[in-house]
Amino acid sequence: MRKIASLFAMLMLFSALAFGQARTITGTVINEKGEVVPGVSVNVKGSSGGTAADNKGQFSINAKTGDKLVITGVNIEPLTVTVGEGNTVAVSVKTSMITTTEVVVTALGIRRSEKSLGYAVSKVDPNTLLQKSEPDLLKGLQGKVPGVDIRTSQGTPGAATRIQIRGNSSLGLETQPLIVVDGVPYSNDQVSTSSQTSGGTAYGSGIANIDANDIESMSVLKGSAATSLYGARGSRGVVVITTKSGSAKKGAKPLNVNFRSSYSSEKIASLPEYQNSYGTGAQLRYSNSNGSWGPRFGLGNVYDGGGNIIRASASGVDSLPAWPEFLAAYPELFDANKNMAYVAKPNNVKDLFRSGSVYENSIGINGGDANSSFALTASNLIHNGYVENSSYVKNNVGLGAQTKYKNLTVSGNFSFARSKQLGGYFGENQVGGATSQFARTMFLGRNWDLNLPYQDALGKPLIPNGGAQFDNPRWAAINNVATTIEERIIAGVRLGYKINNWVSVSYNFGLNTASLGRDEVTQEFSRAANGLGRIIVDNYKSQELNSTLVATFSPKIGGDFSLEAHLGNDINQRTSRRQTNTGLDFIVPKIYNLVNTATQSFNNDSKFRRRIVGFFADATLGYKTGHL
Repeated sequence: MRKIASLFAMLMLFSALAFGQARTITGTVINEKGEVVPGVSVNVKGSSGGTAADNKGQFSINAKTGDKLVITGVNIEPLTVTVGEGNTVAVSVKTSMITTTEVVVTALGIRRSEKSLGYAVSKVDPNTLLQKSEPDLLKGLQGKVPGVDIRTSQGTPGAATRIQIRGNSSLGLETQPLIVVDGVPYSNDQVSTSSQTSGGTAYGSGIANIDANDIESMSVLKGSAATSLYGARGSRGVVVITTKSGSAKKGAKPLNVNFRSSYSSEKIASLPEYQNSYGTGAQLRYSNSNGSWGPRFGLGNVYDGGGNIIRASASGVDSLPAWPEFLAAYPELFDANKNMAYVAKPNNVKDLFRSGSVYENSIGINGGDANSSFALTASNLIHNGYVENSSYVKNNVGLGAQTKYKNLTVSGNFSFARSKQLGGYFGENQVGGATSQFARTMFLGRNWDLNLPYQDALGKPLIPNGGAQFDNPRWAAINNVATTIEERIIAGVRLGYKINNWVSVSYNFGLNTASLGRDEVTQEFSRAANGLGRIIVDNYKSQELNSTLVATFSPKIGGDFSLEAHLGNDINQRTSRRQTNTGLDFIVPKIYNLVNTATQSFNNDSKFRRRIVGFFADATLGYKTGHL
């Protein structure tokens, strides 16, 4: 009898050990229709252990008999399943019919339900920014947000885009809104090297470096109540952007891959309507000048250089003396009498433009499990403009990750952007020493043929009326070129800790560093720089550091009232450095650096540093989810 009792005690002990020992539990998640539900989170209640169902809805997790598995996910009702003595569990979830509350990101990254706000906030659907390939984020935003005015300075690749919210807020100061990306202010500066009215190029702006493919959410804060926490910088409005790499959401499945490729073409929208009945000259008399009110085409005359009729043309085609510069450089292009046809060139302006294109490829990868997630976005954009020898190439990569352990959440992100802009000079041409690719483009003589060679054997530009009055636009497009390379790094670290059900603390530290290097080259023989050649080297660097600590209090006050209060500290530091140097008169042709110039001058050498320390408080009292 004593042996039987001992044997029974041992069996009970083994059963207890088996009952309390963790083992691998597997299962498949299906809905009420019998369809598998991928990507749902499976957690052991009361512990940090968790996993996610794969693409087939299957999961495996370590648990012991009696543990409760909590099943949660998007568009399903939460479910709790108790682990039995077997190694498999049946999980059948119900599709959620609950409508989720719209949440927007407001000042300092604070998230609130849209209907609880007492000020104007416009939420932008990121998918609308990708409907058409655009070289920068703001161009894709045109016409999509009420009260927001977006204007492009030029149509050439990489040209700056300006944004204003509810009109001008100043007569002489900055009028563009503050842009905040992943909690860090983002400068939309336009760094101009030369005056755009007398020979500058199409300078870009900082926001062009943001990858539209990496946008998770965007909110436009318009009222003073919405932007007050940002102080004076928010007085012009605030655009709050959260990137996919910054949010690091895991997506619907444990691993999600998205590839996008797009192509769009562009051409100049319109040109003036030109008359093609009269050539250069005035009062129906030929002269090699800008105006096109000389003799009518098709009269069958041979003219001399002064516009006198010498004789009737044997071929019936009007002719006149070849342009001296072209005749000296390419005598073989003209007849034995050194004459050229006097005929209309109806497409001589149109031929200076070409069809442009925007080609973009991007890939996004995200995934994770119940406690950790990551997101990666990479893209390449190539914009070839409709202006000859103009282009903009941009490469972006963004990476973010987050993890949760009990009440602590840690996340970080890093993004890098590099762009290269190439283009000529524009603006007015009558200023001494200035040059413009479009000095005479829009009012060319109606008999001027610019499809002829644009330079002689020495590389000197050729123009119909001579005298270096302007640079041949085809020559200028190749030789007078500005090259801008810009790089930007954004990095951030965020910590969040939930002290209890109504108190939490978050900390965000972000870095935004930008560097710009630009070479503006004016080739020798150009109208500008006394024909000696010139290079302007412009180097600009800026950095912005931002630290934000926020304590959130959300106690319950009865059944109908709610309170949400924020106390915080914000530290912002901005630094910049700029150096601009000019070199004149190239010593060795086609070597473009300051050392290869006869004289150098130092135009600018400046430093800037500013630090702001602030404290803020914000409280919202709600009644039945309404705002008081």
